[in-house]
Amino acid sequence: MGEPYTDDTSQLIRPPPPQVIHDVLGYERRTWRSLRRLDWTFMAISTVSMGAVAGLTITRMVQYAPALKLFVPGASEYANRTSTQSIDFAFALLLLVNTVFCIYYVYSGLLRERLFEMYMYIGGVAVVVLYCVSEWFINESRRSTIKDVRLGVAVVLGPVNIILAVLVVRSFGWLEFRIVGASETLQKIYRQRSFYFSFLAFDLQAAASFIALAMTDGQELFMWKIILTAVGIPLSVIYTLIGSIAVKRELKWLCALFATLSILVPAYVIFHTIRLFLEDSSGTTFLISSTCFAGILLILVRFIMLIQLLIAAKNFGRGMRSEVLNFDAVAGEIHELRDLCFGCCR
Repeated sequence: MGEPYTDDTSQLIRPPPPQVIHDVLGYERRTWRSLRRLDWTFMAISTVSMGAVAGLTITRMVQYAPALKLFVPGASEYANRTSTQSIDFAFALLLLVNTVFCIYYVYSGLLRERLFEMYMYIGGVAVVVLYCVSEWFINESRRSTIKDVRLGVAVVLGPVNIILAVLVVRSFGWLEFRIVGASETLQKIYRQRSFYFSFLAFDLQAAASFIALAMTDGQELFMWKIILTAVGIPLSVIYTLIGSIAVKRELKWLCALFATLSILVPAYVIFHTIRLFLEDSSGTTFLISSTCFAGILLILVRFIMLIQLLIAAKNFGRGMRSEVLNFDAVAGEIHELRDLCFGCCR
């Protein structure tokens, strides 16, 4: 016999799944189900190519590691370390940092529809390709199989990534309309906040790049440089979280604290730059110049970010306040991916 007749249709009609959710950090983002084939293709190719470049770079850094003698400054083995090895290790570390951020921009820029982060990704891919090509041609005597493979991945997949990113960006705007509707005022506020949050990530990238170069700007890696890296990166992440929470929760006192803390890094950049020029550093001139350039870029990025913070603070109380640190989203992410995987297998 069939099922008994019932007037209750609540069991027959299921509400459609949401297309906008909050992630762990409280940012609104698209669901995995809302992504198109083009989006999936872009994510897959970008993840594979950037992951390959990162893996090959780590392998190359491991090969340089025996010559670094990080924890024994002053030992006789330092005589074996050349300025060429200093440059190779420093820029391999810098390449790794920026490759990791490129992977972050892929997912954050796509799922959160942040235009500036996608532009940063395009610029990051262009820099990675340019570095791999120039390093391969300039250092002919130090070519290796790893560098050959890395060059091939960058040259073949780099332009493909850029083209796909441009095509993906052309469809942005759906998430913004879902969140704030057709109000032009709220759309402007939402875009400005998205720009500010993107600059937070860019600021963290610039800080990590400067720390990476500052750690390797000399012939010897003293203990204080190792401590700088171990402490500087976590503090930079905490600083970024404070800036995010301050705007999302619209807390003016936290914005003031965030702006005050922003002075510390530029102060250290200036101190470190002066120290490089005044002391008789054993590092190469090219590496020191690169460190100074990274410091200037970090100060410029932080200045622009503080301007965006001021603009965002002026728009507090206009309906854009959101939650932060949504830990319940972890279970939601797992359930969404599980349903998506099982749905594709049916």
